[in-house]
Amino acid sequence: MVKMGLNAFIRGAGLELSRTGITVNGIEPSGIRTSYFDDVSAEVVAKMAAERPIARLAEPMEVAHGFLYLASDEASYVTGQTIVIDGGATLGGVQGLSAD
Repeated sequence: MVKMGLNAFIRGAGLELSRTGITVNGIEPSGIRTSYFDDVSAEVVAKMAAERPIARLAEPMEVAHGFLYLASDEASYVTGQTIVIDGGATLGGVQGLSAD
């Protein structure tokens, strides 16, 4: 519910501030390989990775690139959006996907 509220806020603020030249966007990361995972078993990390269509956790720089994009001139026409960086986890289950 919190993510839904935050995404609604981002959309509303993006709409409200768009005429002033201010853009409002968000990043929704998930499954990022950080130092938190230093104390997590390899089996747990492998299970988390397997839950994503990309079948791995993200490196921190992969999320940072999303922020860099939104801070760049290339994103000057983007507002009210949330970029989901999660290896496809929010697309649903991975049943039926194969590496073939």
